[in-house]
Amino acid sequence: FNTLLAREAPAELSSPDLDNGGQLLVDHRVVGMNAHLSADPYRQDQSPSSAIGSSVAGVPSNSVLSLMDPIRGDMPSVQVEPAKDDSFTDVETHTVPLSDVDAQQAVHHIEYGKELSRRGAGFSAREEFLKALQVLTGANDRQSGNTAHSAALRRAMLIIEEAEDFAIGNADQQIQMKVADVIESHRSGVVSQSEAVSMTIAQAIDRYFSTAQQELDLAGGRSAVSAEVFFCLGKLHAALPSTRKAPSPLETAKAVVYHQAALMSYPNHHQSANELGVLFARNGRLQQAKQLFERSLLAKAHPQTWKNLATAHRRLGDHEFARRAENEHRLLAQ
Repeated sequence: FNTLLAREAPAELSSPDLDNGGQLLVDHRVVGMNAHLSADPYRQDQSPSSAIGSSVAGVPSNSVLSLMDPIRGDMPSVQVEPAKDDSFTDVETHTVPLSDVDAQQAVHHIEYGKELSRRGAGFSAREEFLKALQVLTGANDRQSGNTAHSAALRRAMLIIEEAEDFAIGNADQQIQMKVADVIESHRSGVVSQSEAVSMTIAQAIDRYFSTAQQELDLAGGRSAVSAEVFFCLGKLHAALPSTRKAPSPLETAKAVVYHQAALMSYPNHHQSANELGVLFARNGRLQQAKQLFERSLLAKAHPQTWKNLATAHRRLGDHEFARRAENEHRLLAQ
């Protein structure tokens, strides 16, 4: 785990507050759905803008992008990707119908968590978001006739907690750290002792976070409501470092895992696509950030996302595309 801290976010790149311009809409058009809701439509009078380049075509709607690679040694060397496991390749495998009653109960906790977050009570907000997940996993267990979803949530939380043991204070400790020593007290079994002998710290972190992401995907049941919970948790963890003197790579990694889980639950979740883009751009991965902003805009045209896309284009030297994106931002912001 790279102990050097990530760079500060550029001032012109930003992400909306937790409510992101509006409450989560929950009515009979939204609750009780599977993952495959239609995207929020583009304005009826416009086709996707020429400010969006062709690169977005190369980003599958259900792709899960990895966390940024190290750039000049100033960020965590974590690759958060789904494991190559056939049991996780079929979207329908994890899609569980959600009743209106269960959805409304989960949304109650989500909205209360958002309110707590706006008041600055981040830890209490997290508890509400986790309660929403517990509601969803309980509902998913009842639908499936087993306890696999609630067990997956418990396992995901355990794995994320254990991953914190790899976050150490300085480079000397990192050099001396051995994976086998770190995992000796771990209960998740993500890495076996035999594997740990030849595994680097970075590889171990990769395994922990990718496994946690799989477990979250199974736990949530792939609905728009579970996507919203994951989005809120990702947003919350991205905000937690702001209370410290410098951003925390560990909290950034957690935020990426939750936002990617949101996109696995609901590929058209435009907020999580935008948030991932901001996290990537903050750490120098501008091409991936640009693709994520484009993906977000294809799901829903939001003024701030256009502005973020313009910033990404400008830093990549694409000044004409940056100008077009700025024009779109101004039109929507009016």
